[in-house]
Amino acid sequence: QHQRPETEKLLKGLEIIPNKKIEYKNNLYEEFDIDKAIARKPAIILVDELAHTNINGSRNNKRYLDVLELLDLGIDVYTTMNVQHLESVNDIVTNKTLSNVRETVPDYIFDNADEVELVDIDPKDLLERLKSGKIYNKERITTALENFFTIKNLNILREMSLRQSADKILKFENKNIESNEEVVVLITPSPSSQKNIREASRMAELKHTTFTAIYVEKEISDKPNEQMKNHMDLVEKLGGKLMILYGDDVLSIVVNYIKLHKIKTTVLGATWSKFRSRAFETKLMTLLPDNDFYIVPYNQKKITK
Repeated sequence: QHQRPETEKLLKGLEIIPNKKIEYKNNLYEEFDIDKAIARKPAIILVDELAHTNINGSRNNKRYLDVLELLDLGIDVYTTMNVQHLESVNDIVTNKTLSNVRETVPDYIFDNADEVELVDIDPKDLLERLKSGKIYNKERITTALENFFTIKNLNILREMSLRQSADKILKFENKNIESNEEVVVLITPSPSSQKNIREASRMAELKHTTFTAIYVEKEISDKPNEQMKNHMDLVEKLGGKLMILYGDDVLSIVVNYIKLHKIKTTVLGATWSKFRSRAFETKLMTLLPDNDFYIVPYNQKKITK
């Protein structure tokens, strides 16, 4: 799709499955043809750009769902992705690069990989490849250099990729170590709760445990609002669980849940400080003196669309 001559040379001698042509809004697009891949039944297949969003009309809306389907059929898959597309670090990428990366891959996909190979490159060398047209065509080069592909951003992403690779090794070495010290994160319908959810997920990984997102609703509703649906999806992608509790006395409900389940680590963000006031935060800490609290700051930096 990006017309990379060097990549095309490397493909010589390899069987290539033709893309499927899909018409959408009077335009013709090409996507990975999963039906042809399944019919071919290879022992192993390379499927590029794991975070890619398929065009409307495709069998699956995300390429990683295509990959999961292949794996379920016993086909081994080699794939590629960039660190900025990992769901749990999406908020960190946005905060540090001031760029909103919309396409993400759930962490469980990355975590369940049998092998991860880091393709490391010096940011200056990467920029040279970009400028020489080895990554994008000429029309996209200037925009890329002026926005996401800066030395600062590439250094940040390189550091993150090295850290994720190291974490992957640690997870493998400690895979038999389990902890019953569950992490809880308090959320509201506010969009900023997504940041809190990701923070709880990262903390749970460090503790080799799971996390639960708690939302207190005043009354039972069959239709959660759109933002809460987004929160539910994110919690699921990150391998956590969502607990919706009901009642008017939010403080008592939260305290009782934490005590009942013997929670020792609680994550809450500026969302709760804003809507429940600092008094809620203070009372919660007073009533749970043995609990470790992590307050996630609210980020108001301007983000590039």
